[in-house]
Amino acid sequence: MHPLLLTLFIGALLLRVGSVAVSMRHEKALKAHGAREYGRSNSHLLAAAHVLFYGGALVEGLWRSTQLTRWTTVGIVLYVLSIIALLLVWRELKGLWTVKLLIVLVVGLPLYLLVLRRRIVQEEQVMHEHFPHYATPRFPPRDQDTNMGHPSS
Repeated sequence: MHPLLLTLFIGALLLRVGSVAVSMRHEKALKAHGAREYGRSNSHLLAAAHVLFYGGALVEGLWRSTQLTRWTTVGIVLYVLSIIALLLVWRELKGLWTVKLLIVLVVGLPLYLLVLRRRIVQEEQVMHEHFPHYATPRFPPRDQDTNMGHPSS
């Protein structure tokens, strides 16, 4: 793996760990002010999917001895743009931001997409229940996607 790519990967990993630390601090403060967590088990599945994705990316990069190419440069540019978007979201949401609000679509990881869909359905249901004027979900929840209104399931 090209040393620059490995350095960028380590930097991205440190940024991810730092964002989780910020998220945990925000989550603790929000819960202290009465916030409730919905879909806790799904959050754990999302975390596991992220760990597997990052681990797989590193293993593949090392195994294939990935070098800087036009395509890796495109990937780096897209990543930098996504970090800029994340920083803008952080700035706007301040202490309300947690990783549970951060949704990233990953092409080619069906398991991740299934878990993500379940999470979105849960979030839509909660928003609809607590905010009567919130738009009706496009995808009505299936029974197994919901926890019947109970938090932290």
